[in-house]
Amino acid sequence: MNEALKVAFALVGPIAIVLFAYNVAEFVTEHEYFIKKKEKKWYTDNKKELLARLEQLQNIENNESEKLEESEILDVLDVLILYSTFTEGQNQITHFGNIKKVVDLLEYPADDDKRIQEKTLMVINNLVANEANHNLLIKRCIPSLIRILENSNIRLSTSVELFSSVLTPLTVLTKVNESHTYIIRRIQVFQHILHECEDVNIKLQIFNILVNVSANKKICENMYEFDAQLLRCMEPFIMLSKNDTFVLKAVSCCANILESLQRRWKYGNEPNIATPEFISERFQGKLLKLSLHDDENIQFQARRCVSGLRAPLSPMSSYNSLEQIDVAEVLNV
Repeated sequence: MNEALKVAFALVGPIAIVLFAYNVAEFVTEHEYFIKKKEKKWYTDNKKELLARLEQLQNIENNESEKLEESEILDVLDVLILYSTFTEGQNQITHFGNIKKVVDLLEYPADDDKRIQEKTLMVINNLVANEANHNLLIKRCIPSLIRILENSNIRLSTSVELFSSVLTPLTVLTKVNESHTYIIRRIQVFQHILHECEDVNIKLQIFNILVNVSANKKICENMYEFDAQLLRCMEPFIMLSKNDTFVLKAVSCCANILESLQRRWKYGNEPNIATPEFISERFQGKLLKLSLHDDENIQFQARRCVSGLRAPLSPMSSYNSLEQIDVAEVLNV
């Protein structure tokens, strides 16, 4: 009898677990559905407030005689922050030129305490969450966001939160290749922050942006000056003693660039420069050491770098090219 019970429990146990997991998943899905339905109803019921505020936003002018009071602008932004968490609200904000008005508030002249800038960044961070807004935000937002970084002192402790709010949308937008030309024009701003800032999270955000840009093969194959600049920027982080997260980001960036340069070298595009000419022997030695790193991810990226430094196999450079093969010897084999 005991044996039969054990067998029964052994059979029923896994089934009970599966049924329990299924019911939990069903409950979560249903719960999420009702939450979304409730949110959508709330948005529909209160949509008029958003439209009224957007109309108010259209009247915001930098002209002293026509502009709204700061308190009124902050009220407008509070409503936009709330409604920009909804897809429908995001669509309303980004249509009819509203996004330009929102972005203009980043550099509002009378914003002495930066409250308007802070709330505007919150709206932009909400809008970036929707991929459908990316192309529009790239054109409108990136130059203004970079100017904020350029005009702020990263060494001030109060700047950390501001920089994070600016870099978060930039990190998302730089996943789109069309954004990279804006970053390249002001690449020195990001390099300066990377080397001067001591905050780990800010550094990681900068690394993520630079890795995103380095993944753009078209840019890296055709902009030697940018490649050399970015490789020099990464070199101080290619060390065993550095934070492993930083090392991984830096070596990934280098691997992307060197692979792109090797492709250009392989196909003989002019000017044709061998990849080892872009980095010093000392730098090459660092990459070789990292190719033996304990961390598999760092090791993999470092080996990509080492591979990118080798002369590419091509009909003109490979010892296995057709010109080098003795056909008679091959036939004999």
